[in-house]
Amino acid sequence: MYYRIPTTPLPVIRERSVHTRKTVWRCADKRNILVYMKDGSCIFTVNGEDSLVSPGQFVLIPAEQPYVRKPYKDMFCTMLYIHFTTEEPIVAITWNEMREYAQSSVDSMNEYIVAPAVGEQKIDRYIFLPRVIEDKEKTELLAELANRIHKESYNKHYSNLMTSLTLMELLAVLGQAAMTEFRHNAHLNQQQYPIPLQRALIYINKNYRQKITIEQLCEHCNVSPQHLIRLFHKHLKTTPIHHINRNKVFHAIELLRSTEMSIKEIAYELGYDDPNYFSRMFKKEEKMSPGETRKRIRSFAKEHRPSPATE
Repeated sequence: MYYRIPTTPLPVIRERSVHTRKTVWRCADKRNILVYMKDGSCIFTVNGEDSLVSPGQFVLIPAEQPYVRKPYKDMFCTMLYIHFTTEEPIVAITWNEMREYAQSSVDSMNEYIVAPAVGEQKIDRYIFLPRVIEDKEKTELLAELANRIHKESYNKHYSNLMTSLTLMELLAVLGQAAMTEFRHNAHLNQQQYPIPLQRALIYINKNYRQKITIEQLCEHCNVSPQHLIRLFHKHLKTTPIHHINRNKVFHAIELLRSTEMSIKEIAYELGYDDPNYFSRMFKKEEKMSPGETRKRIRSFAKEHRPSPATE
């Protein structure tokens, strides 16, 4: 399930509070709710679907949407509740609608080199989030933004504009993570693939920071190496190892774009023991080195930066 969140005009925070509970809660609020799980784990049930929300994760509940919150394994949960309103309602969209928005946000130059962009007609007016979302690469930033929103509620010197801007930054960071992940998975259309291949693709996508071997994939999917290789060749026209490397390259490009991490640090972050091997593999995939790729990204961003207004 994905939601389309309007961003113009800015959303307005109406209330925010921190609660520590282990009781069952049923509610349907007149305002939109963004819940940040600070500690413990809770199960949120929306439209009959259960979602386990753990520390560092956010759950979005649109206005008027009934939901049930219950503790996981009878543990206490500490949550930051952010109640906010938007001029247009937050609406649920289908997987196909989400795919259209994701595809429209890809620059025709090169979807891997150019930073994930927001489309002129659609995406710059909206942010798209699944019901439960996190960004493990930006956990500290998200925690800082969430805590800032909470602290601002007790500081009379902050204006509504400041809190709205903080919420927008929080939603934008989450939205970028959601769009990046969705775009990466959308082209796979995993429903058309056999179950073992689906499991392999999901495992690769979730564990891209680790060193992944054929043996691990086969054990996870309960198939032989020969069968797994045949599945990849038949349905994806590639090998498991090449798909793993392609997945890691995708995330490496995002790190080159959005962080100041060195090439060596990125290699270790993605589970490579040998940074030189990572650089060779990257160049084989992208036809340029990681350093050249970073220069190209920054050069493109500089060339396409809006010119200052003239009188």
